[in-house]
Amino acid sequence: MTIGNRESLMDAMWEARGSAFRVIEERWKTFERDGEMVSEPGQRRIRDREIETLRKLYGLARFIATNTFGTDIDPVLELDIRDHGNRVIDLHTDDKTEARTV
Repeated sequence: MTIGNRESLMDAMWEARGSAFRVIEERWKTFERDGEMVSEPGQRRIRDREIETLRKLYGLARFIATNTFGTDIDPVLELDIRDHGNRVIDLHTDDKTEARTV
């Protein structure tokens, strides 16, 4: 699994002072207005590639919580995206891949 370069998402996390999940749910976007960079919620378009990034981040977080800390994490996460409805991340539907050494 690889997580793509999501510079815009990471910049918005800084401005929103929150996670990638918050950025998507609140639709934070950093953009130029009147010659200055501003960040505001409610501006970001929802892209499938960013939802896929959240799926990967959630899968990684679940793996770490389960395998490192023995914590049970729900494999289904529902995102409540501002003015955009709900999206569900269901890790049950992900293909299992086996870690291999070369």
